[in-house]
Amino acid sequence: MGFVDTSSLSERELEIEILKRLAEGATTRQVADDLGISPHVVKVHMERIPAKLGVGHVIRLAAVNVATPSLLADLRGEHVWSGIRKRPVDPTSMLWVSELNISGDGQADLSVHGGPDKAVYAYPSEHLVEWANELGQDLGDAPFGENLSTVGVLEQEVRIGDVWRWGSALLQVTQPRWPCFKLSLYREQAHIGARLRETARTGWYLRVLGTGEVPAAGPIHVATQDPMGVSVHDAHLGMLDRSLMDPERLRALIDHPALAEQWRAPLLRRFEH
Repeated sequence: MGFVDTSSLSERELEIEILKRLAEGATTRQVADDLGISPHVVKVHMERIPAKLGVGHVIRLAAVNVATPSLLADLRGEHVWSGIRKRPVDPTSMLWVSELNISGDGQADLSVHGGPDKAVYAYPSEHLVEWANELGQDLGDAPFGENLSTVGVLEQEVRIGDVWRWGSALLQVTQPRWPCFKLSLYREQAHIGARLRETARTGWYLRVLGTGEVPAAGPIHVATQDPMGVSVHDAHLGMLDRSLMDPERLRALIDHPALAEQWRAPLLRRFEH
């Protein structure tokens, strides 16, 4: 990757630069030389980030889905726009993953959707049979507005901070998803958001640590599993815990450096009040 001046980087930005190089197979010494820091500093940061990098579990993709915003509904004279109506891309195609999304994808209301911590949304295809039975309808493509329809991983197994390598892009798991009202409009099911939270079939968001070219057919490799052991399911249960029944889990979530700020902030407020 070459030399990078790290003098103006924050601790988090430095950690990401270290992680990128380790994921490429660089040694501690090579990372130190590239970033102009000591090997000891690299090792200190390695204790905070996943320790074992390389090819691990392989995640298959049933589909990659994208869409730009379109008119979803007219509510009392107000137009509701959304990028939730995603469609599969050609599985033989190559795509570009930027810091904000997959090429061809977009969001309408950037105040609550998208952004660096929610650049890509993954949803287990294993959940879809249960949903189809419960809703009594053909779900069609990307029924939850997911970018990645995954095969072989669930919320209980995926950890906050896990790093995935997809083509030349590097992604990191950041938080579960609790959908807004637009999912209800899209599925024409008023209580689907509440049901998603009840069943913990949330899926998860990923940030982009390293942009790159990706094959729509996959696969994705788990480059490393986060050592703190906080699963997406744990993060979901933590958000449900409004009465601080499990303060240790909430503290572990709050202290996790990879957790999305939108998920951390309400948890932190519970401790402060």
